[in-house]
Amino acid sequence: MKNKIRTRLDQERENKKAVGIFEEKLEATGQESDKKAVKWVKEEQKEREKKEKEIEAVKKEILENTRKKNNLYLNSLIKCLYGMVFELEWPKEFDFGVWHDGKGIVLAIKDKEKKIYKRAFKPSFNTEYDYNACERFTVWAEGIYSLTVQDNGIWTPGKK
Repeated sequence: MKNKIRTRLDQERENKKAVGIFEEKLEATGQESDKKAVKWVKEEQKEREKKEKEIEAVKKEILENTRKKNNLYLNSLIKCLYGMVFELEWPKEFDFGVWHDGKGIVLAIKDKEKKIYKRAFKPSFNTEYDYNACERFTVWAEGIYSLTVQDNGIWTPGKK
């Protein structure tokens, strides 16, 4: 019984501390003064980069561990690419898919006009090269999206 009460008290203290830190960040970043916001912006950027590197390391480790098992590696590579492209937060009008067609990994994107863009690569079974290919395909997918959307967010068909 004491452990539960102590745990609740500890959780309340941690929550109050987190709220205090969040309010301080919000107050500092919402200021007109850049000097006050610099500390928190830099800290947020470092945290974001650290999380991205951790996620990248986990993905590479999964690929490395499955490299010797052909089908498992291909499935891991498909999941890796799908996850990267999914993170781009596509509008509902767009659709995409990632699959293995027997020759390589294929990424297809369908825009609002139902126009399909495809790109594929043959896995080398070298983790670094294949992960780099996934990153490059993600940048390509982002480019496809920006081809059809203007800066103000209005969709324009067939803009090249």
